[in-house]
Parts: sequence; C-alpha cells; structure tokens
Amino acid sequence: MPGRPLLGGRVHELVFQAAPDGLLVVDAKGRVVLSNVRASAILGGPSRELDGCAAELLVPRLPDAGVGEVERTVRRLDGAEQGVHVRRTDLPGGACLLTLREAAPGERDDLRRRGQLLATVSHELRTPLTSIVGYSELLAELGDDELSPEARRLVSIVRRHVDRELQLVDDLLTLAHLDGPLMPPERLPVDLAGLARPLVRGAADEIDGVVSVTLEATSVPRVAGDVHGLSQVLQVLLSNALKFTPPGGSVVVRVRQERHEVVLEVEDDGIGIADHEQPHVFEALFRGAEAVRRQIQGAGLGLAIANAVVEGLDGTLEVESELGSGSVFRVRLPAMPADTTSVIAVPTQR
Repeated sequence: MPGRPLLGGRVHELVFQAAPDGLLVVDAKGRVVLSNVRASAILGGPSRELDGCAAELLVPRLPDAGVGEVERTVRRLDGAEQGVHVRRTDLPGGACLLTLREAAPGERDDLRRRGQLLATVSHELRTPLTSIVGYSELLAELGDDELSPEARRLVSIVRRHVDRELQLVDDLLTLAHLDGPLMPPERLPVDLAGLARPLVRGAADEIDGVVSVTLEATSVPRVAGDVHGLSQVLQVLLSNALKFTPPGGSVVVRVRQERHEVVLEVEDDGIGIADHEQPHVFEALFRGAEAVRRQIQGAGLGLAIANAVVEGLDGTLEVESELGSGSVFRVRLPAMPADTTSVIAVPTQR
C-alpha cells in the first residue's frame, strides 16, 4: 500500500515529537541520539544541543527498566535544576527510551520540603544519639567495683541499639543527599579485591562462625571509584547476606574480571527473594514480605543507597534470587587500563 512508508516513518516522527511527555532515546553508549519537543522544554535547550549529551549528565542515576516512575532532579542546559518523574524502557541493542514527566509546582515543592525535612530530622536525631554513645562508653570504662555485671550487660545492650539507630540516621542523611543534586563522585583507581579483604575478614570475625563467610578474589584491573562509596556498597551487601542467611549457611564474596568489567559479587544461600519483589529491591524503604514476616531488622534503605552509588560510578547492580534458595547481588564496574596504579586499595574513613 502506498501509505505504509509514511506510516512507518513520518507519522511515527510526528507522534514522537507531539508526545505530551519528554522523550529521550539513549544509545548503548549512554548518549542521547533523539529527543522531542517536550524534552527540550523540560531540559532547557533545543534538540541539537541535547543530542550527543551523556544521559547521566542530564538525568543523574538513570533508573532500571521495569521499576515504574522514579523521582529525579535533572540538570537543565541553562544550569537550573528541576524535579521530574523518569521512566526507563529498554530498547534493542542496549539502547533505551527515557520518559520525562515534569513535576507539578506543588510536587516540586513537596519533594524539596521532604528532602529538607529528612536532612533536618536526621541531624536532630544524630546529636542526642552521639551523646548517648559517649556516656555509654564512659560507663563501660568504669571498673568492676563501680559497675555490676548486670549493669555492664545493660550498657552493652544500650550501645548496640544506639549504634543501630545511628546507622539508620546516617542512611537517612545519605538518602536525603541522593534525592537532591549529586556532586560528581570521587574517582580514584581502586583495587576491589584489596578493598574487599578487610571487610570480609571483619564480617567473618563478627559473625564468629555462625555463618561461613569467604572471599574468592582473582587479580583484577582497578576501577575508577569512590573508595568510601564502594566500601559502603560492599558493607550493605554483606550485611544483608548475613541477615538473611540462617545459622549454618554460607556467604561468598567474589571479585573477578569479565571482559571489560570488574565484577563484585555477594552470594548467599539464605531465604531468597520472590520473583515479583525483585524489581523493587533497589527502591528506598522497600522490604520483602518474607523479611517482614520473619521480623528481620532493617529499614529498606541500604540497597537503594548502594544502587545509587554504583550508578554514580557508571556501573550496575544486579540481583538474581530464588525464594528459599538464596540470592546473588552483582556489581559491575568498568575496568581501568591494565597499567593503572592503585591509589587506594583499602577502605578509608572520611
């Protein structure tokens, strides 16, 4: 039929340009190759200036496909920042389509206020918790003639619970920063195997044989990474694996190279994750039904933070799991050239 070429080309282009939402087609290298009129309005520049831009510079922390809309702060070409709802749809050949829906003025104000409230409340909570830590340390240093064994046990319980609450507050603060505009992450050559060794050894010492914790690491290239952030990622994955693995189980951390990537993998034979829950595990505050049923502690923040850190380093965080059989969380990061010298190989404190 004579009309078919028109329907296959020009009409599709007209529909793409007339779409009420902003649309960006991103190629396998992460570059914008096509944008519509609405995307130009949202991002503050004509299509000719958007095309060729790195999608991560415009929309930090690109969402995974299939997770629905997520809230992001985009960077307009005029330097301004704007709250949008972003949805990702994967296309053949490693490309993807990003759908941008501008947040209404009220929504933008709500997002900003939520981030400010989260940061303020977290700071206010941290101050008294830090004082409790200080006083509990002073009590723990008292001699046996000043503190009875029962009182010492109670002080230990207080300290353990306060440490857990401090970790929650720190996660909330991190989440508040990740919800807002991101500073470019620190990039230094990092030896992932060297970073993993002390963390795995510390986890094994802490769990004291209740769960087997081992490291399988080969010689791998360095990655351009944020040492503090990567340490946090591994600590989250290790902590989750240990929490969800019953006594007598095992957790294995692996570091290896796959083609042009360095892979950090944490595998456990714990309770696993249901198929329908796996697309949501990297969403903030998400907790699986089995974790809730078993009353396993957690606020559902760690994996969201880990995913954001990995994405900020141009990597991916994947999950494979079967309910009742365990889980594998896999971090993939681009490998640096083989002759790169590691600047930092072990976790450091900031």
